[in-house]
Amino acid sequence: MSPRQVPSLKVSIHIYSTRGQITYAKGADNEHQHPLTQTLEGVHPQGCHQICTSLDGRLAASAGFNGELRIFKRSAYGHWSSAGEVVPEEKKAGEHWALALSENTQYLACTINDGRTNIYDTRTIFAGGAAHKFAQFKIQGSLDTSVDIFADDYMTSSGRQNGSIYIFNKSTTRLAHSLAGLSKPVHSVRFSPTCKCLATAGDARTIALHDTHSGEQLAILMGHGSWIMSLD
Repeated sequence: MSPRQVPSLKVSIHIYSTRGQITYAKGADNEHQHPLTQTLEGVHPQGCHQICTSLDGRLAASAGFNGELRIFKRSAYGHWSSAGEVVPEEKKAGEHWALALSENTQYLACTINDGRTNIYDTRTIFAGGAAHKFAQFKIQGSLDTSVDIFADDYMTSSGRQNGSIYIFNKSTTRLAHSLAGLSKPVHSVRFSPTCKCLATAGDARTIALHDTHSGEQLAILMGHGSWIMSLD
């Protein structure tokens, strides 16, 4: 994690309804313009630092500072409820970090603080939390601060605190590309909808575009005056 990042310490998860609207908050008085639809109480006793959702809005995952990794599902009526917990082989505080769900909700990518990236099959989560580990990648050196997963092409990408960027092949569990890094912490990596391109951004204040099949850098987008924290 970059020293300038401030993690969330919320022990509950609040869900708001935006109805697809884009708004701009000018101050504290209009900061919360969308209605609170649901609160999931006591989900993470020590606080939650990462939340991700699938693109279809049916599944969500959250990681807590105590090492827990919880899964939630959305009903047809819009109500969110627990769908289980992924219990690692050796649970450690702060072990799980960056999260990403595949579009079809089948796979959950999770980075670990020792350089590993685990891919779990969410369909195998039972009451005991022993989810099937579909794949695992490990490269020593630095913490993976961002991750993205693309199910159709079996690709996973991670960006690191030291600026390194990797693309892995889930089917072979091998490293496909080690990309030209940004030299500073990478806060977001995102595949394009067709998985032909990977966008990366972070403290370098630029967005780098890479070809996912050749690893070639396609473009550098500039214009941000400060760190870029997310891409979509």
